[in-house]
Amino acid sequence: MLYIHFQQTIIQSMFHLNELTNLDIVWFSKEYKNEYSFMSRSIPNAINFNTEKEFPLIEKKLFSPTGLTYCCAATLGFLEFIFIPLLYEEQKEGFIRIGPFRSTSITETQVTQLFYNLRLSVRNQQSLRNYYDTLPLLPSNATANLGYLGMNLFGQSMPLVRESHYQSEQAITQDNEIITSTLENIEKIEERYKHEHMLRQAICQSNPVLLEKAIHFFETSANFQDRIPQNPLRSTKNLAFVLNTVLRHAAEEGGLHPVYLDRLSSKYALLIEQATTRTQVSQLHHDMYTSYFNAVAKHTFKEYSPFIQKVVTYIQLNIDKSLTPTLLAKRFHMQASNLAALFKKETGKTVSTFIHELQIAEASYYLETTTLTIGEISTMIGLNDANYFTRLFKKIKKMSPSAYRKENFKY
Repeated sequence: MLYIHFQQTIIQSMFHLNELTNLDIVWFSKEYKNEYSFMSRSIPNAINFNTEKEFPLIEKKLFSPTGLTYCCAATLGFLEFIFIPLLYEEQKEGFIRIGPFRSTSITETQVTQLFYNLRLSVRNQQSLRNYYDTLPLLPSNATANLGYLGMNLFGQSMPLVRESHYQSEQAITQDNEIITSTLENIEKIEERYKHEHMLRQAICQSNPVLLEKAIHFFETSANFQDRIPQNPLRSTKNLAFVLNTVLRHAAEEGGLHPVYLDRLSSKYALLIEQATTRTQVSQLHHDMYTSYFNAVAKHTFKEYSPFIQKVVTYIQLNIDKSLTPTLLAKRFHMQASNLAALFKKETGKTVSTFIHELQIAEASYYLETTTLTIGEISTMIGLNDANYFTRLFKKIKKMSPSAYRKENFKY
């Protein structure tokens, strides 16, 4: 077969496999260079293979002395691939890489440990989390099917298709080793998870009694052991990240809108990473408890009918626009008087009062957490008249925006 025909056949096969599976397909040459590819996303270097060191090891498995195999390979960053050997006139011609994908979901503990090992900044951590969210999750038996399909599609048809495996070795020093929970007292672990469930229930159900009990346990009796003894601050931060995740999931179960979830989660992830002492991190714990609890209590409105919940959610997500009862009635295809009556009956407030209180709540958040000017904040909450905003703020908060910022600014 002429080499150019071989190339065309491989590229056509790559195209068809990409169309069939929607997975990235790359042809690597004998020198491990990208010969041709169908890719929709680039792989972050931090969680990819070390091409120079690891591709030769994978190649040895593909072209083993006992015969050709396809190789299921995984990186330290939990990325999975299928590698298919290529031959041209019985000579090695590189290999095909299919992926990345996942055959199992990644736990929060795995991700937290990975981020620590890689020494990632908060921004890079969030970028990687977003990347993981885009990874295809395949059934466990899909790898074998992909391997069989790849071997036949790229010309290595044989009576028995063989499989090999490669896993990047974890080169972590003893200093960074996490002490496993098996060394901890089992009763304490069970008690901790019992109160973690109580905490989730308290947030989800907006139950202040349960919240107080859970907080009391975690602040007085949890006794978390340092899992990275050589870096106690990192131990404390990792636990805080876990708490942030637990609270986020609890608030999500409680019906908190993703906009608020993302705001709270991102805010505390940044504050945790910026903390320079264990005391600062511990102080953030109580802020997280109350912030997530209050967010669910204030923004889920589970006691309202589905229709009024939709109206409230629309107001929340469009608070930066000039909302009026008339515009809302038009948006939800109702007579303004009927919407106003139904809204007042269920919420106990007029539409205008509800909007104003929510605008001032949003403004309070910006005053507490940013250095935006009063005029900028006024515009961000849909009030283009800064003087009117100041009067409205004073009416609801009983103090001026400037005084409120002076008293409550946290950063």
